[in-house]
Amino acid sequence: MLLSQGNLRDKPLVDLTLPLLFVRGSKDSMCKAVIFAAVKARMSSVDLQVHVVEGGDHGLAVHAGKQSKTKTHDALNQVSAAICEFARMLEQKHVAELSIDGSQQQDAKSCHKQTHAVTDSSSLGQAPSAKRSKLVM
Repeated sequence: MLLSQGNLRDKPLVDLTLPLLFVRGSKDSMCKAVIFAAVKARMSSVDLQVHVVEGGDHGLAVHAGKQSKTKTHDALNQVSAAICEFARMLEQKHVAELSIDGSQQQDAKSCHKQTHAVTDSSSLGQAPSAKRSKLVM
């Protein structure tokens, strides 16, 4: 959804019929909630989900003063979990419809097991001995 000289260019999104997951910040100034809702209402996709990062901007950063890094870290872990859940839903729903051989099915399952988000405590500005968080699927 790009705005160019006041014109909303949403036709490519509206015409999509494949399953979609949108991840957006609730304080996204580049894609206002009211505009997003109007475009979403016209979309053709039957499997359309939205994950909203509460307090997140367009880049999903959560600005919360001294806790900004921690809040953004928590939000991104939630985004990772939402993406993994969406992928699991697609796999369960559509794998029966697809004509794929066993090795490709195994590759898909292996991919889900390996999906993880690990945050190094030093990237959060915490002491090296601080507990690290890990999300493993």
